[in-house]
Amino acid sequence: MDNGFLLAAAAPHFDLLLMVDTNLRYQQNLQGRAIAILLIPQNLELVELHREDFLAAVNSIQPGEYRELRW
Repeated sequence: MDNGFLLAAAAPHFDLLLMVDTNLRYQQNLQGRAIAILLIPQNLELVELHREDFLAAVNSIQPGEYRELRW
């Protein structure tokens, strides 16, 4: 599924979309979207190691916001 279709399909059903595609913000117009997008590292071990930061980001991200987590 391409990113544009994924965003359109997810938006009515979810508040947050977790992504690993670092090119998303360059490939899609993210303005005006209600769904929040959180870019996480492809290495899920990093997410586990930084669990507190990950959970803080998930709990604080706002609708329509795009945020990248980099460790």
